[in-house]
This record gives sequence, C-alpha cells and structure tokens, in this order.
Amino acid sequence: MLIQPLLFPSGIISNEPKLFFQGISSQNISDDSVVIPSGSKLSLETYFNSFSIGKWCKYTNISNLILRLTVSGQLEIKAYHAIGTVENGLLEKGKGKLTEDEYIHKVNTLAYKAVREEISYSIIQEDDTYTIKFNQIYPDGIIYVTIKAITEATLINGGYETEIDVSLLSPVKLAVGICTFKREAALTKNVNSILKGIINNPASPLKDKLEIYIADNGQTLEKSAFESRFIHIFPNSNVGGAGGFTRTMIEAMLYDEAKSFTHIILMDDDILLYTFVLERTYLLLCMLKSEYRKAILGASMFLDNLPTVQQEVGAEYKNSVTWIGRANHKYFDMGNPDAVSANEVVNKTNYTGWWYTCIPRTVATEANLPMPYFIHYDDTEYGIRNAFNGQIFINGICVWHPAPANKGPIWIAYYNVRNRLITMFSYSLGRKNLFKYILASSKLFLFQITRYEYGRARLMLQALQDFLQGPDVFVSQDTVALHQNLLKDRLTFVFPEEAGVDRKVIVRRHHKNFFIAGTVQLFCNLLPAKDSVAAVDGRYFSIPYRAGKLFIYDNKSDKGYILKRDQKAFFRLLFGYIGATWKLFWRYKGLLHDWQEAKPTLTSLPFWEKYLGLNHKE
Repeated sequence: MLIQPLLFPSGIISNEPKLFFQGISSQNISDDSVVIPSGSKLSLETYFNSFSIGKWCKYTNISNLILRLTVSGQLEIKAYHAIGTVENGLLEKGKGKLTEDEYIHKVNTLAYKAVREEISYSIIQEDDTYTIKFNQIYPDGIIYVTIKAITEATLINGGYETEIDVSLLSPVKLAVGICTFKREAALTKNVNSILKGIINNPASPLKDKLEIYIADNGQTLEKSAFESRFIHIFPNSNVGGAGGFTRTMIEAMLYDEAKSFTHIILMDDDILLYTFVLERTYLLLCMLKSEYRKAILGASMFLDNLPTVQQEVGAEYKNSVTWIGRANHKYFDMGNPDAVSANEVVNKTNYTGWWYTCIPRTVATEANLPMPYFIHYDDTEYGIRNAFNGQIFINGICVWHPAPANKGPIWIAYYNVRNRLITMFSYSLGRKNLFKYILASSKLFLFQITRYEYGRARLMLQALQDFLQGPDVFVSQDTVALHQNLLKDRLTFVFPEEAGVDRKVIVRRHHKNFFIAGTVQLFCNLLPAKDSVAAVDGRYFSIPYRAGKLFIYDNKSDKGYILKRDQKAFFRLLFGYIGATWKLFWRYKGLLHDWQEAKPTLTSLPFWEKYLGLNHKE
C-alpha cells in the first residue's frame, strides 16, 4: 500500500525546492522530475520527502516499510535514520531583545540539532525501478535516503509503501469546511485547486471521498459558483469565523449524516494550499490505531513571506500564564535538514489553529460544537475542551498563510479580552491564575493608554465590562450589530513622509523596565502636552513623554498612523479599568459558576440552530 508518495515542487511552492530535495541545484528540479548530475548526491532528508518513522510507528500499525523509486542512470543509494533534539528553554528566552530576523537566526543556529546514522537495507532493481526495503522500523526520528549519481540520473517518481492487513484500515471520508467573507479570489483559487487535484482527478486516492462545504458569511457567492455536486455553498449570517466554521460542521457532519463523513477539515479561505496535503491527511487517517481515531490532526503553518520558516506546529495554552498560547517550534526553518528531524520532537499541545484542522465525526457531535465567539480563541477553546483525545502533527501536513501586519485592527482588542476571559472561566482556572491574568492584562492595558492607543484600551475595557455581565447578556447580544459598532474606530496608515516624520528618528528598541517606563509616562500625563510628534516602532514600547502626537510605525507595511494625546481619556480609561478589574477579582466564584453552567448550552446543536436561524433537518 502506497502511504506517502514523493512530492515535487509545484504551484505556490515551486521556488522552495529545499522543502523537497537537498543537494541539487534548483535548476535541476522540475514539477515532475529531478536531474542528478554525474557525481552529485540528492538527499531526501527534507520536510516533504523524508519519512516520519517515529510518528507512523506511534500512531499506526505499520510494521514494515519500503521505498520504491523510478530513477534512470547508474546510482549509489544509502539509507539513514536521523533523530533531532530541541532546546526548548532557549526558545522561551531572549526574543524581546532581538528583532524578528535576529531571533529567527538564533533559533536556527542554536535551538535544535540532529544526529544521523547510516542504516541497513536490501534493494531490488528491475530496469529503472529500485525497491528499497528498510531492515528495521525505528520508534523515533525520520528515515530517508541519498542517491549519488555515478552517471547523470533522473528521478521520475517514487513513494513509501507498506504491507498491512486491510482489516486494520479505517474507512475515511472527508468534508472540507471553509468559512469565507468576501474573499472570492482566494477562495476560488483553493477550491479550483481541490477540484483539479482531487475531486476531478481519477488518480487521487481521495477521488469520491471528499466534499467541500462553504459558509458564505458575506453572502456574495452564487450557489452555482462551482460546477460540482461535491461543493456546497450556504449563505450565512456574518457571525464571524466561529459561526461560519460551525455552520459547515452542522451541515456536513450532522445534517448530511447519510454521506457518512468520518472527519471534517476546517480550513481558512485565504491559505495557500498544496492539495497533496489533503491526500497525506487521508492516508494517515486510514491507518490510525484505534486509540488515536478521536485525536484532532493539525497542520503546521508557514507564512507566505517566509515560505520555509514554520510559524507554529500546535500550541499550548496555559490559562493566563501567557497572553496567547505558546507556539511549538516557532521559526524552525524547514529548508534546514536538522530542523526536519527536530520537528518530530513532541511538545505539549492542547490546541491547533483552524487554518487547517481535521476533526473526527466522533468529536464534532451535537453536544460538542464550538463556542459562539464570533472570532478569535474559538480554535483555542475547542482544542482545550477536546485535548484529552490527543493531537497529531506530522511533517508534510502544512499550509501557508498570508503574513499579518504587526498592528492588527483595533476591534480585535475586544475579542482578545472577552473571548479569552470566557475560555478561562469555562474551566477551573483558580484565583492564582486569575491574578496572573490580571497582571498580564493590566500591563497590556497600561501599554495601550501610555501609547495614546485609547481606542484599543476602550475596547479592552468594554470587553471586560461585557464579560462581567455574564453569559445571559453574551447570548442575547446582537452579534452583527456589536461587530459593526466595534468597527467604528479605524486607523489611517500613511508613509512616514506623509506624516512629516523623519525615518531616522523612529525608535527601534523598547525600554527594558516596563514598570519604570510606565511610571514615567504616568507622570508625563499630568503635565501639559508639547506641540511635537514622537515616532516609535510599533513593535516596542518607547516613552512618548509629553509629545502631543505619536507616529506608530509598522515595519512590515512600511507605514504608520498618528495618535493624539488625550489626558481626559487617559485617566477616564485608567480608573474605569481599575474598577472593572476589582469586580472581576471579587466576583470570581459567581462568574466561574455562571460560565461553566452556560458552556454546555452554548456548544449544543439547539443553541446553534437558533443562533444561525436554521430549521432542524430530520
């Protein structure tokens, strides 16, 4: 049984050959073959074409493995086993003092390493076909081969295969759930890619085993936008990503039960998708051991501006210890062979992002739907809730995502606070963790008001106050009206020259002691403002002192925006936040009880049917 075909660069990742092959010039690599010059050595110690033997041994019943290659020319083949190690402690330290580029360099210089050994194998050659049988199955690391060309050779195709009792295989049928809001171009590109590579491709192992369910939150798609009976479009209220993804889960897994989908893959509409990832997902799911069939399978996320650098492969959220979850193996460069085996190291995870997440039907039940968060922390909460089932991550299952700006929209500050609090109080966080949250949140709030970010601070305070009103108010809110109200505050980005700012004065380092810096700025707000503009890098904290205006610079977009000092807003927000935080601490027990009592209702099918305005289908 073929379980992992060799992949070649194509489409969106055609310019990143090191993810597929090492040791050969990119000029010799095409989308269906590789020319190996005489005397050169091709290595499969890569993100897509090595074999994650440790993960396959853990999650499946694999007991034997061969690699079948079609290669012309005279060759010398060797096989290797590699084990990676990760210095996790290093990844937790030092980022704040470095630029992003400096930190990426540090990670890929010091954070991981690999040890390799040559291993035994047997080989059978028939014309240009080489069957390589690995003599041992390893419980960790990766397996790969190198191909040295005695004469010029051409690798045409190949793949890893195993012999397995078919009774051990699970039937798998996939639904792909996509939430979209007026992103027709990106959505069409991904859907057409799936149509071409899988749905209309007789050679795909997923042929007739995959359908697409699209929640159209913008209601701008025609139902006949895609001419395929395997693609279903549902006009949906603008209830955010959580509402859109939940709509696809309900339609595919609960309403279309007769189609017997075993899993749903929640997928962003604007990712860059390599369709072979869907096939790899399917092949792995077919072979899972019974104890892992309820696990959620996640994908690594890469950014399109750093296409070989991994941003996250699963994450761990620890109540309030960190403001966001700790991303695993962040900034590992998968063009580096050492990173490939180091990425196999299993870290603690309890959630994975919904840019591409595969959820079993046995998990996505009528009583276990997402929380109605609108946007943000929906994947975090759902992952935490189902973490006891386990998560699976493996090399070669990934997507690319557009790089975000350093400064997100103002309205995200509201959902960051409200949804995070609901997530924390939906579980027994304890007063100690609540205190940690208050310290972390207060630091961020003070950061905003001392930087003249009164709009973000106001929304943080509004979110805290809304949370304090309890789940009844949360449920009764008009979600669309609330979001429209949050959109009122907008930033106008301009180039520094347009703002009258000299690029040379943009500060690029923050003050090391936030407490001292914040105290200084607090007293500066008691003094009259000066008629001046202070320019700062948006990534760092810098004291504006008595400047009347601030220019907040975003290095990724090369633009920034002007903020004005407002002493009345500063103190009004400060005292409002102190009062709301005091209530949060002293009403802890009651809030904890109310939100935990409400969670089963908020994650049930009857609630979502009413929330989305659906008629129950028998």
